[in-house]
Amino acid sequence: MSRSNQELVRFITEEGLNKGELGFTDKVFSPDYQVHTAGLALPRGPEAFRMAVQFWKRAFPDFTCTIQQLLGDGDHVTLRFRTTGTHTGPLMWIPPTGRTFVVQGVDLHRVADGQVQESWISDDFPRILIELGIVQEPAPPAGAAPPAGVAIPPAGAPIPGGAPTPSGAPVPGGAPLPPGGAAMPPDVPLPPGGAAMPPDVPLPSGAPAPPRRR
Repeated sequence: MSRSNQELVRFITEEGLNKGELGFTDKVFSPDYQVHTAGLALPRGPEAFRMAVQFWKRAFPDFTCTIQQLLGDGDHVTLRFRTTGTHTGPLMWIPPTGRTFVVQGVDLHRVADGQVQESWISDDFPRILIELGIVQEPAPPAGAAPPAGVAIPPAGAPIPGGAPTPSGAPVPGGAPLPPGGAAMPPDVPLPPGGAAMPPDVPLPSGAPAPPRRR
């Protein structure tokens, strides 16, 4: 694998994801570019990358993906990353919480003929929702001990990003998260029944879905 493949992945990460610059996408992404990720509806071609960047930057203007390691194997480039962002814009239909998330993961890109052809993305959207306090992390029954070798922080203990664990944590409006693993705080509006997502908003895996029309 040529060094230029790694440099291309670094370029789209730092210029596109981090800075929000999208003028280069038609040159560096194949017309048949494809994103592989569970539950994320994106078209083929450079527009897929543009939609993804706009989705994250709309909700997290300071969205930053820090490259921790780049590895190459033939036409494939593996990217190990740490991503953080502060929720100051709308995340789909969810209003800003003002909280910060931190996740880590590994993405895989296939580069051929000087263009990115495919990407396999691990966005860990469920963890992002938990750290923002939008969904409640499952907790063991009262008095139950965790499995051997598993440490579970107590409610209120710091989690990555500096936010307290969601159990009982305040959300916008001062209301606590509802018990029983309910997905949405009571003061977070949902779209009307049967409403579709805006055309430029992909629905990530693990996101709470809008209600269906009965």
